[in-house]
Amino acid sequence: MMIPRVYLDIASVCVLASSMVISGAMLKLQIRIAKKVDADALTSRIEGLEKKIVGMPTQEDMRELFRRLGHVESGVAVSTASLQANTAATARVEHMVDLLVKHQLDKEK
Repeated sequence: MMIPRVYLDIASVCVLASSMVISGAMLKLQIRIAKKVDADALTSRIEGLEKKIVGMPTQEDMRELFRRLGHVESGVAVSTASLQANTAATARVEHMVDLLVKHQLDKEK
């Protein structure tokens, strides 16, 4: 008994279609598996970031830090002005000592 050619063509199309469906299903399954692995990796990364964030300063901590930094900046400005005044006074004293030493040396001659 001979199978008509039309039935063979239909059978080959069915085999081709079923293999495409199976390949598509396998691909979708692999994508889901890959997504699950990626999701696990992302979950662990997010948990690590959450642990790091817990120890970070809050916005209120940063405001307090800037307030303190402003006080330090003011203190440094006052110290700088005082140091400049002391430098000028030291220069005047140095000049007086130089004059006294010069006078003393001239007197000994």
